[in-house]
Amino acid sequence: MAEVGEQDVYRRARIGVAVVGADPARCRELLTQCERYVADRPEIELLGTGTRVFHTEDE
Repeated sequence: MAEVGEQDVYRRARIGVAVVGADPARCRELLTQCERYVADRPEIELLGTGTRVFHTEDE
């Protein structure tokens, strides 16, 4: 997990999460769990989410 954008904007952050694994379904499941974890935090207002899956064939 890393802050990947909006570093210069007060009280706003863009967080990136990376998962590596052999099973794409399991990777999506882990990403969904991360999203739920953040969404369930009362001190955080989640403005949006997105998921992108890359395969070894992707360039």
